[in-house]
Amino acid sequence: MKNKKPKKIITILLLFSSVVIAGCQSLKDPAQPTFESLPMNYAVGQLDSINSSMLSPRELLNDSLLVDLIDTVLVRNLSLLRSQTSLLQLEAEVLEARSNLKPKAGAYIGYSNRKFGLQTMDGAGNITTTIGDGEIIPINLNDFNLGLQTSWELDVWGRLRAQKKAAFSRFLAAKEAQNMVKTWIVEQVAINYFNLICLDETKRIIEQNILVNAELVETLKSQKEAGRANQLGIQQFEALMLNYQNQLNVIEQQINSSENELRRLSGKYNSDIKRSALNENSLTQIRIAAGLPSQIMLNRPDVRQAEQLIIAAKADVIAARTAFYPSLSINGNIGYQAYKTRFLFASPQSIAYGLFGNLMAPLINLGELKANFKRATANQFDAYYAYQESLLIAFTEINNAIYLINSTEKMLENKQKEMALLRNSREMVGELFNANRSNYLEVLFAQQSALAVELEFIELQKNQFASKVYLYKSIGGGWR
Repeated sequence: MKNKKPKKIITILLLFSSVVIAGCQSLKDPAQPTFESLPMNYAVGQLDSINSSMLSPRELLNDSLLVDLIDTVLVRNLSLLRSQTSLLQLEAEVLEARSNLKPKAGAYIGYSNRKFGLQTMDGAGNITTTIGDGEIIPINLNDFNLGLQTSWELDVWGRLRAQKKAAFSRFLAAKEAQNMVKTWIVEQVAINYFNLICLDETKRIIEQNILVNAELVETLKSQKEAGRANQLGIQQFEALMLNYQNQLNVIEQQINSSENELRRLSGKYNSDIKRSALNENSLTQIRIAAGLPSQIMLNRPDVRQAEQLIIAAKADVIAARTAFYPSLSINGNIGYQAYKTRFLFASPQSIAYGLFGNLMAPLINLGELKANFKRATANQFDAYYAYQESLLIAFTEINNAIYLINSTEKMLENKQKEMALLRNSREMVGELFNANRSNYLEVLFAQQSALAVELEFIELQKNQFASKVYLYKSIGGGWR
């Protein structure tokens, strides 16, 4: 009678697998949460399909020194270089996930020595059995073997494919994170560069005022000798010059800090930061088109990253669900085996092979599998929320940047008119003072008022440029 035990075991495994699969039908993918749709347009501005995020920094920024600095920083920045190592790690995970889908094969070579007890079936049989050239099987039996061994898990339910998809999506998400680092670097370099230009201009204006006040002090000293002025006026202007000198010291500190920040971003300890003068470039004239809110999903790296993480989370749910299903694997080996090396390559006598199939269904660790599925489901919901949050953050940042640009532009127009009036007033007071028709207090007031508005105008220009660069980054520009 044939042995029916293996058939019974296979039948039991198949029945149990059917029960497990039927029970897992309730493990459905979590439904996608519903969120408010993106508006058709931003809170300020008109509908505009033009989007400046498609422009590279070289195309957008019209200052060759700034563009060269950005190119250098993007090559040497340490944060960017570190992100490359993260990409390499995730790329390795993708390669590992892909390899899990393919059969594995490896060469093996081995040696063993066995001695069977003479009071055993094997031992008793060996001492009466001949082998090889007719000699009795040795009591201490050598076993030499070499060949190829293979194993292959058949991805019947798609678990390995889901793991590969999750790994690849996380790799793409990491690339988008690297792009976000690039946008941040471009923003920081551009803002620090323009800050330096504005600080240089501020320093020039204050130094010019020091020279003008030095001339006024000499004029007052001459008038004092002629009896038309007193020491009080001289002291007022000398005190003002000391105040200007302190302002110069503060500006030089700020210049040093901005230069060091640019050196840090470029990964250098010491380097000259070349820059143009404020009145020699047209960085303040750059225009940024925000485009439409729907373009955020295409251009902004953090939104694209969140989208890839949703895909990865969905694949994780599939992998966690299919982990409940039985796994089928095929293992095999083929090679040579002999008790003496001189018989090792004898064919076909020394050829050995084996082929095995395994069907394994989870029995005891169902609680762990359920926990993994629950965790994957929660992560998928988190990925949905993170994606929606990234859209909301991007939309808010763009709205804020557009408003800042528009309001600062109006303030610049008003400040420019105010500056023209106060400069004219300063010149008129100076002429009247030289003609002995005004006193030093009027000159002092006109000087301070004109200087204050000039510095405020430079500060507004700096804020305007920073708002434009911020908008450029917010719409997803700078990484191409």
